[in-house]
Amino acid sequence: MLIKKIALCLFTALFSQIIHADDKVYTVGILGNYLPFSIKDGKGSVTGFNADLINAIAEKEDLKIRFAVTKTFKGMLETLDTGEKDIVVGFIITPERAENYAFSNPYLDSRWGLLLKVDHKNPTKYIDYNQAISSIHQLSSQVGGTGEQHTRAVLEEKGEGTFLPADTQYLAIQKVATGEADVAYLLAKELHYYAKIHPISQKHEFYVLENPNSHKEVFGFAVKKNRDDDLLAKLNEGLEKVKADGTYHTLLKKWFGE
Repeated sequence: MLIKKIALCLFTALFSQIIHADDKVYTVGILGNYLPFSIKDGKGSVTGFNADLINAIAEKEDLKIRFAVTKTFKGMLETLDTGEKDIVVGFIITPERAENYAFSNPYLDSRWGLLLKVDHKNPTKYIDYNQAISSIHQLSSQVGGTGEQHTRAVLEEKGEGTFLPADTQYLAIQKVATGEADVAYLLAKELHYYAKIHPISQKHEFYVLENPNSHKEVFGFAVKKNRDDDLLAKLNEGLEKVKADGTYHTLLKKWFGE
């Protein structure tokens, strides 16, 4: 009788652990103002390429997730260390970051590029990036990030020109729309969204020229290093599944017009 009771207790404990594991909800850190990658709408829902992709992966792998929306990238990765977040999305994989955090297989890559406008002042499109960069003088990008660093590097190589800082990617695009800036210099994926999908593209004729010499930035999902579960493996497996069934391509077309 005692043996039966012990066996029953062990079974109950094991069963409850399985149920608990199945009920695990993973907290995903995501930016709420980072079009076209993630944006929080008026109803409180989060959409965008990153949000749609992680949702699709979660569905494939039967992962329960909840978004924790933030306003800045600053400090987001560190929340993995504290356990406040389980997954953080939207970060470019760099050697420095990879030393401290585990990243999934890359889910997106992008070179840098120029967004230009066709109007009465510039009625003809430049044939390529090199022709454009030799002719323009005022470049805008988001201040304080890698966009500013890359833009200043372009200006230094060019030998002349002015950097026009903008608080967001959208405001950099606005400077091109109003004629204040000749171009916006941002990740090409972002630029394709504003040139083809965003409502501002209905008011202006934009086009994008990618910088063929720029470094290709690679994005991955970040998790805490040495987690004691298979979360990272599930993210990688789910990513392969959404690529195989066409979901990934659908999202690329939806958010970048590709």
